[in-house]
Amino acid sequence: MQQVTSWLACATTPQNVARVILEEGVPALGALRCIPHVVTADAHLELLASVGYAGTDIALMQTISLAMSSPSREAVLTGEPQWPRGRG
Repeated sequence: MQQVTSWLACATTPQNVARVILEEGVPALGALRCIPHVVTADAHLELLASVGYAGTDIALMQTISLAMSSPSREAVLTGEPQWPRGRG
């Protein structure tokens, strides 16, 4: 994770940050899915990239309003990661 942190510190654009997260951070954490967003000036989350989601799911996550309740919104507002809950 120290190497991932170093690469993130060198990333100069949101797209570079997303690339480091998906290519280095996701495998380092053993994660199966990731959807990094950037906050826009009009209070929306705009999808930068994704891994582990079907195309139909991605279409629903392209732009998310911060006024809507969602795990991505909660991550932005609290600064905490949002982990999927198990079923059952």
